[in-house]
Amino acid sequence: MSFFRGPLEEEATVFRRILYATDFSPASTRALEAALNLAEKFDAELRLLHVVDNSPMLSYYTVVYLAKRIDTARRKEARLSLEKLAGRKVGDRVRTRLEVRMGVPSKQIVASARKHRANLIVLGAHGYSGLERALLGSTAEKVIRTSSAPVLTVRGARPR
Repeated sequence: MSFFRGPLEEEATVFRRILYATDFSPASTRALEAALNLAEKFDAELRLLHVVDNSPMLSYYTVVYLAKRIDTARRKEARLSLEKLAGRKVGDRVRTRLEVRMGVPSKQIVASARKHRANLIVLGAHGYSGLERALLGSTAEKVIRTSSAPVLTVRGARPR
């Protein structure tokens, strides 16, 4: 028995556009496998997204004179990393698009999902707690709280 009735039933069980957000961490790598499996199952397009966090830098010189050059280099490096990841892990398994954005990761993930009408967001969760979580924040938690699309988080391997 389904919890959904009418048009929501089909929308809730079929994913046509899946957004996978990565920070290239081990948790993100595990999340990619989940995103790929779902994309294959639903014959969905998989969008691979990396957000270059352009938080303010400490030096006035860096901000004023080098920021644009640094951002361009970071964006280019992120694009190359996404291309390598797609080639190595995705191949021809599913239709894939790559996207690099600049800004606050949680906000850019939600904005990309909205813009491309993603039916599902998949991302890794580091599993921080306590002080680590207070200092680093939780991108996954912020995405879950602000996204109108369902969010699947995949926790990275637990340290031994």
